[in-house]
Amino acid sequence: MVVSLVPFLSLMTTPSQDASPSTHPAIVNAIVESLASSHDDETFHATHANVTLQTADQSTSIPGTLVLTTRRLLFVPLDMDITTPTRNGGVVIAVPFRAIAVHAIARDPPGIYMQVEGALPAELIAPTAPEDDDDDVTSEVRLLTDEVDVVYEEMSAMAALNPDDNSDDSDDDVYEEGDDDARRAAMLDRLDAMLEAPTPAANVDRLLEEDRERFDDA
Repeated sequence: MVVSLVPFLSLMTTPSQDASPSTHPAIVNAIVESLASSHDDETFHATHANVTLQTADQSTSIPGTLVLTTRRLLFVPLDMDITTPTRNGGVVIAVPFRAIAVHAIARDPPGIYMQVEGALPAELIAPTAPEDDDDDVTSEVRLLTDEVDVVYEEMSAMAALNPDDNSDDSDDDVYEEGDDDARRAAMLDRLDAMLEAPTPAANVDRLLEEDRERFDDA
């Protein structure tokens, strides 16, 4: 499982100025301070408040703050209580950028659509179908935000820092990549309805139709 629920205290690699943060802003600041002063390969990049994480079927919507690092997307639930490690308490939702197969801008409602490799944690969403092998599961989530373009550009920049290491030349990888391509193609078909502008394929079809009409008139 690549989407995980990370205990808040595990992100505290360095002492925070607020020894016992209890409010949402204090919790976010403590995470940011720790990441900003970390000497690991993961460092802080940006935060965005007033973001809602929503599952594809809209059965789960969690308001909170988005924290982007050079390695992961962290989502801090608004109602998180660090003293109560339950569904929305004491944990941060973490998604490695390498696990995000696709991210795209959605306008209705405005946000970032993501296709994430692996199943969502059971604590985050109640299963509505039999469980599958995580390796064969692709989860769809949205980040609803008014800063769509900014968040998209920042996510793209961080994703570029984390290329997929699994694209080797072995026969097994060729087979797996074929499966990934098929899943990605199916997903892109679904994304067409969310895009504002016509897709390149749609433009090509329109031009071909215009050419046929010109030949018919000749």
